Amino acid sequence: RHIKSRIKDREVILEPDDFVNYLEAKYLLDYRSLSAAVQRRFQAAAGTLERPIKVCDLGTGSGAMVRRVLQGVCGPLEMTAVDLEADGLAQAEVLTRRALLAAGFTPIEAPGQLVLADYAGRRAGIRFRALDLASRSGRKVLAAQQFDIVTGHAIMDLLPLRPVLEAIRAGLRRWGLFYATLTYNGRTTLLPGYPDRRFENTLFELYDASMDARGARFGGRCAGARLYDAACAAGLAIESYGASDWQIVPNSGRYSTGEADVARALIETVFSELSRSAQLERRKLGRWRERRLEQIEAGELVLVVHHTDLLARKPPSP
Repeated sequence: RHIKSRIKDREVILEPDDFVNYLEAKYLLDYRSLSAAVQRRFQAAAGTLERPIKVCDLGTGSGAMVRRVLQGVCGPLEMTAVDLEADGLAQAEVLTRRALLAAGFTPIEAPGQLVLADYAGRRAGIRFRALDLASRSGRKVLAAQQFDIVTGHAIMDLLPLRPVLEAIRAGLRRWGLFYATLTYNGRTTLLPGYPDRRFENTLFELYDASMDARGARFGGRCAGARLYDAACAAGLAIESYGASDWQIVPNSGRYSTGEADVARALIETVFSELSRSAQLERRKLGRWRERRLEQIEAGELVLVVHHTDLLARKPPSP
């Protein structure tokens, strides 16, 4: 969330290839962080849907959620992977194909989409489509569909919640599912505590406040909680809700795969965003960045970021 918002909304901090590498580095971290209870409820609810299941993944990035759905939902699938950037979608298709081949899927040649079959012969077709959900025209396209499942991974805090949730509800079939994972919800903790605690507290208060600056239509720093209310207001019935915190904790001075890259990216993003702030001394901010990066290299920094997962269902019309 921290990286994507700054690329799409503010300035390019990472080159596109570096951004995709970042998304891949956090794939396993995200998977470990998912709320197990919400995930089980999603898989059970998906098992009751008629086949083939039509799925739309919002903000698909490197296709992480596409892969998780393919590996966790049984039966034939017809998937649409939506993102703002056409270049990113090309990367998503490459990465999705690579990951699914490694997981035992077999590619089948088909024009205009990626079609795969697993070891049991189950077929899944994936179309990649550029769409701006922050625009009214993009939301109209989503609302005109009839999907069984709409997913959104680490994306809902970047979108105007109320109109997007209304478009999602319109675009779902009766009893259709909306599954949103790792929506940022207002707290980032670094350990050990920084010597100048007041400075770091101010730093993260300013950083979180920058998320609110996009306006009341967006989720801001408490997007995870606001998403719950927006889903209810849009007429969706909440099925499950739970925490999905990142917990990057070194074990004997070593991080799990990709965790150090994620931690570095977060520190660099906070530094880049706040380097323009007149409320912080640039010299102090530079020292904070240097110290936190040194702790990552030494395998000492603990990072906890609070997110939430939500599962909702479209009830039948009255």
